[in-house]
Amino acid sequence: MDGFLALAGQLFLILCIQSVLEAMAAAKWQNNFMQKPIELGCYLASLAAVLRFMQSYLFGILRSFAHFF
Repeated sequence: MDGFLALAGQLFLILCIQSVLEAMAAAKWQNNFMQKPIELGCYLASLAAVLRFMQSYLFGILRSFAHFF
């Protein structure tokens, strides 16, 4: 459960950073050309956090099930 809460916190933090970056980019540039790179970067950071969670917690659970059966 602790791992899932840490993952939820990381995803929330990435969302907050994305909002701040988009607001700063919108204030500086009017044509929103920075929106897609910001979205891509935050998507990749979220993907990395989820994959790290899966590697550390879910693979351990699957290994324990494999030993059980």
